[in-house]
Amino acid sequence: MEKISKSVSNLRSNFNILLLAAKDSQNNVLSATEAIGDLSSINQNTQFEEIVCVSYIPKNEVINAIVKIKQASGYGGNACSKGTFEYVRFYFDYDRNGNWVDEGVTNFNAHSLGFDEDLCYNVQLKIDPDKRRCCDKKPVLPKVRAILSWNAAPPANQPNWTPYWGNVIERNVQIEPLRGFQCFFDDFVLYPKFKKIDTILKKNNLLPDFKNISIKDQVEIIKKHKIPATRFGYASAIKKINSQDATPFALPGYLNQLDFDFSNILDFLLKPKFNTTYEELTCVALNRAMTTLHGTIHLKKSAGYSGNLCQTGSKEYVAFYMDFGSGWEYMGTSSITVHNISEIPKDGLNYNAALAVDLDKKRKEWCESGKAKLKGILSWNVAPPINQPNHVAHWGDWEQCHVEVKSLPKGIIPGNLSLNIETLGSMHIDDIDQTDGLANGSDALGLSMNAEESPFDGKINFTGSLINGGSTALEYRLVITPPSSGSYNLLNHVTADKIGFSGEETLIPDADGWMPYTKFVGNYLGYFIPTQSGMHTIKIEVRNAGSATLLLTGNSTNFMAHKEAPVADVEITSGAGNCGSFKPGDVISGEYKALSEYPRVMSFVATPSPESNSGVISIDGVPGNSISYNDIVAPGKTGTWELATNNMPQCGYNIRLSVYDRTIMHSKNITRHATDIEGFCLIPK
Repeated sequence: MEKISKSVSNLRSNFNILLLAAKDSQNNVLSATEAIGDLSSINQNTQFEEIVCVSYIPKNEVINAIVKIKQASGYGGNACSKGTFEYVRFYFDYDRNGNWVDEGVTNFNAHSLGFDEDLCYNVQLKIDPDKRRCCDKKPVLPKVRAILSWNAAPPANQPNWTPYWGNVIERNVQIEPLRGFQCFFDDFVLYPKFKKIDTILKKNNLLPDFKNISIKDQVEIIKKHKIPATRFGYASAIKKINSQDATPFALPGYLNQLDFDFSNILDFLLKPKFNTTYEELTCVALNRAMTTLHGTIHLKKSAGYSGNLCQTGSKEYVAFYMDFGSGWEYMGTSSITVHNISEIPKDGLNYNAALAVDLDKKRKEWCESGKAKLKGILSWNVAPPINQPNHVAHWGDWEQCHVEVKSLPKGIIPGNLSLNIETLGSMHIDDIDQTDGLANGSDALGLSMNAEESPFDGKINFTGSLINGGSTALEYRLVITPPSSGSYNLLNHVTADKIGFSGEETLIPDADGWMPYTKFVGNYLGYFIPTQSGMHTIKIEVRNAGSATLLLTGNSTNFMAHKEAPVADVEITSGAGNCGSFKPGDVISGEYKALSEYPRVMSFVATPSPESNSGVISIDGVPGNSISYNDIVAPGKTGTWELATNNMPQCGYNIRLSVYDRTIMHSKNITRHATDIEGFCLIPK
């Protein structure tokens, strides 16, 4: 663990103050921070955190990053606190020509846990790739840029932005191609419509099968790329040995056409040692939110993987082990399918193998985070034997890192059965005030959403996890109590990804709202769409599926629903008024209304740009084009505005008022707004 100097420690602990000062330097705020230091001295500082791996799961369109936390403190508080946030924003360059597409941002909260070891965290983001091609065409191999930033989210659509704390890395990934009759849609440029069909095909496991590589192609590739016998004959030899068949080794058909010396491969098998010529395991980590283990697999060659993207290919297996203090425990084995790709970039491709695990019995009480050592063993085309943590794979290697085992939710006793709602509308339950039902703080799912006394509307999602459920089949239901009527059971179908990234599953409630509990990715429980504003209550109930015995009544929480969109109204009252004509240089004035029960920000803008750029807007006599939440209270604001048109050329213009409220919409963002526009012309008179 790297030692931190006093000057760097001061910069870290006062980062928010310094960040504010840097943004407001024109008002001499910097004078108050001169004794602390200059933010420019910590550009891309990786002493506290560092993004070390980026990888992709083609089948499920999930981009992953592994972040290493490198200090025992410096993260805003212990496990009882909210800690601080580590943000990762992903950019994809699909054509590898410098045209970066912002695919979004995710985060996790880090804490000062006091551990001596580095800790490895996985974060992930599901994307909708911009490009896919048929498997027999040029593969889509984007370059991915990942930007890690502590306590300040990287701004959107700025791929060249660099963080103060954190770093930027680039890696290459492979987008899942189309196969078989899927290519019909690609050929006829119907891909946007095909996406919906593709989702149905994946959900119902109706994708075309891969083709087996022909003997002729296999031989040609082996000769062209000089693939050694220990590689192309490896799986066949292992299969023969494991069969315990004492008959002479029978070569597969294609091996008879090659100069194959079986004694060489026997010597290779008898003296195992890690070989990373073709693939290497570069990182392992735990995703706390999903309770999944992850391994980053780096492919280095264009061939040696038993088939192209239209063909079967081969498997990269990762066996995971964890040591909680009493020795290695086998957690399971995951795999991904890889292929020969002749266009592979020089620095290779990066894939992710994920495994869902149950760590409930290893979790301590609230506020007591634990740790474990994690090991992944990579083995090409032959699964590593189970319960052998020191297994040496002939093709592959192993990687280790410590991980944090998060504590149980507040109020849950170790060993007790629990199924609680943990997030509502993507916000932690603890961040929703039970008096007014409004949310505050950062979201729980890495969406970079920051609530400020925010109500909810749209599709309100609920997540929660079953703890210590054992093997008993359980059912649950969600009960809603709206503000003006009695309670009723939610009857919505619940569709989500399965944990383990193997497709979707849909739960259908019975007439009383009961559904079988199934662990989904993200622990998705259900959703509710309010039809009226006001305070609502949601609670969860659990019962034994066989006996229908109510086992417990889970937690309940209040939340405020807000259905009314904000109101925006702008009028030109000077001169010729709305749609009137003015002279360049005139000061145009008017009135406005920006109304909402939960206002966030209002802003004026003159369009089009750049013609309007020289105009100066004032609101209520103060220069500036926006007013933020801190200066607006319900039911909003009314007043006057002005636009000084000095140096604006002759043109037709609009003055646009936008009013945003603080409502969390569809569990995704805070975007609800209203606009109003009035036009005018600047012409000589």
